[in-house]
Amino acid sequence: MPVVDLSPIGNGAQYLGTSLVLLSGGLLYTYQAGTNTPLATYTTKDGDIANSNPIVLDSSGRPPQEIWLIRGDGYKFVLADSLNNIIATYDDILGIDSTLREDLAGPNGADLIGIYGETLTEFLKDNNALVVNSIDEIRNVDHTRFNRILCYGYNAVGDGGAKLYWYDPADTTTPDNAGSVLVATDGARWKIAAAGGVNVVTGATVLTPKSANGIVVTNLTANATITLPIASSFRAGTTLTIANDSAFVATIVRSGTDVILCGSTPLTTINMGNGDTLQLISNGISSWQCVGGSAMLRYTAAFAQSTGFNSYVTIAGVKIIQQGRAGVNANSSMDITYPVAYPSGQADAIVAVINGQDTTSRQGAISAFSLSATQTRITNATNINQSVFWIAIGT
Repeated sequence: MPVVDLSPIGNGAQYLGTSLVLLSGGLLYTYQAGTNTPLATYTTKDGDIANSNPIVLDSSGRPPQEIWLIRGDGYKFVLADSLNNIIATYDDILGIDSTLREDLAGPNGADLIGIYGETLTEFLKDNNALVVNSIDEIRNVDHTRFNRILCYGYNAVGDGGAKLYWYDPADTTTPDNAGSVLVATDGARWKIAAAGGVNVVTGATVLTPKSANGIVVTNLTANATITLPIASSFRAGTTLTIANDSAFVATIVRSGTDVILCGSTPLTTINMGNGDTLQLISNGISSWQCVGGSAMLRYTAAFAQSTGFNSYVTIAGVKIIQQGRAGVNANSSMDITYPVAYPSGQADAIVAVINGQDTTSRQGAISAFSLSATQTRITNATNINQSVFWIAIGT
């Protein structure tokens, strides 16, 4: 038996003759499309009972049975009156595909609809986000249907874990970290594309991809270390902001072998004082790049500095303040080499202060003047050796 589909012509139709009277006893011939070769039609969806050919219309001008067409075959219908006078011809008729209707209503129906040169499935995949309620639902998403997911909660809607995820087709190895990377049952890696919220920490903390989403505020009760999450657990370009809202030092520590880059300087730790902020961007592989915040300034060329007895600090890349300590013998001079040279050629001002025991000889007993961009000379005019502290300011 052939597979058949319902005819779009004839079923329930009431035909009229040329004089607009009911076509009682009219004849409906069925042929192969474009020919006069008879082609059978059927009375049921099972294709087991053939209609007569021609089909003889009843007294109301209607076909007495349903008309079902062989699937895939084109038909030509010829309508005539009871005397075989042709009234109308209908060619290239195809059955109404009931399977298509079922397929359109099924889970893959969007594959059968075209829009803007692609299937509706591809269009929705590229231009819409699937909405889910938790990260567990993301792990069951078919990545061939969607490449963006809007998740309204971490475990449930409204729990503060709302995020936008994207499918990374190039990644097949990154493990599931229950935060910035989720591995679905089909092996797809879903990664955070947008994050938000504020996470407050009060003590030593190892940040996870979940807790590092958005802004981390340290409200410490004592000095503490804050360990960064692994850079590779984030998509390249993901930003992490840390703010120290306490009177204690928050020491930001790398994770594993990752590096923290301030300019081109690789660091393992960064100290944050009260009110300091730090903005970092992951390269998606093995480093966090400092891109903003007060905590990074001391590691940049504009605020270069050193530590120790003889040290310096650069302010905004222009003003250089240098300081040191020296032991100068009685009635003699000592040339001091600055930690760094002054680009302008010499210091603008130098002050030297005695830290000795001869209180009667301090007034005007110590002098200092600039020798060059790299040195200053300190003179001790007292009769005893002196411990001298000096400070120089220049550009």
